[in-house]
Amino acid sequence: MKAVARFLCGVLQVCGVICLVLAARQSAYALDPTRTLAEYRHDYWKQIPGLPQSIIRQILRTRDGYLWLATDGGLVRFDGVHFEAFTRRNTPAFKDHQILFLKEDRQGNLWAGTYGGGLISRQNGKFLSLTTKDGLASDYVRSVVEDRRGHLWITTDLAVSHWDGFRFLPVPEPLRTPRAGVLEDREGALWFHSTRGLLRLLDEKLVDFSVADGLPGLEITSMALDQNGAVWVGTTHGLARFESGRFISYHRKDGLVEDFIAQLLPSSGGGLWILGDRGTLCRHVAGRFQYQPMGNAPRAANFERLFEDRHGALWMTEYHGSLARV
Repeated sequence: MKAVARFLCGVLQVCGVICLVLAARQSAYALDPTRTLAEYRHDYWKQIPGLPQSIIRQILRTRDGYLWLATDGGLVRFDGVHFEAFTRRNTPAFKDHQILFLKEDRQGNLWAGTYGGGLISRQNGKFLSLTTKDGLASDYVRSVVEDRRGHLWITTDLAVSHWDGFRFLPVPEPLRTPRAGVLEDREGALWFHSTRGLLRLLDEKLVDFSVADGLPGLEITSMALDQNGAVWVGTTHGLARFESGRFISYHRKDGLVEDFIAQLLPSSGGGLWILGDRGTLCRHVAGRFQYQPMGNAPRAANFERLFEDRHGALWMTEYHGSLARV
């Protein structure tokens, strides 16, 4: 940890990034949808020393001000001065080092999905774990979503699990197959996606959606809910928006930079960030697509995941442990 502290001090002195990491702002920082990323200052950290592993899969800033990094070597907490790693070596709740997903629930509890170690929660400063021994469908956890009742829907490599805070509840039969994610819309309906298409669950009723309903393809990569409440679905063959019971699809001919969508991310400043499989980044604002060049920052193709913090700043992670912030 001393090495990390020395590194951070050097960064603060040379690059002046304390305002970036702490981000102690009194007002929202949402990026202006009328400006491109090239018009903003870009800050870049390459291969940060002190991380237990160089691959950063997700960034989450919790309401208590901590910045959490999900890495392939454990969970890392940054308080603005120190990095602290939680791994199997120092935290018994961790059964596996590889952290795939982070989520903060409405109570302020942190949830971490692992690759083979089940679901880990941090409540009142203590780490606990839920595994197949507790009823979890699989110990390979892909994502976690909290619905309006405070229940968790956990997608694993085998099936969806439903946790009400005390126990796992039964799920409909169609959900007992692999799913890659889940989304709740403004009506309280839950959307589940897989390579076979989409399922929408509302009031215990399941509805299937496929190419016949306007989806550009069945290999679904990402889902998002924008500020207007519209459901967006990214596929390997284009983008789609749900409207009046059907999907409207978008492709390169409509202004989309890539048809293969890697990730969708709603922007607090309005619109939708769209990351292509080759790393190209565009934004859907006011009914049109805007290509987002990165200016003097490293090429967008170097980055794999996008995240927006509580202040509206956009973060990008690179496979080899680099970070960029706009």
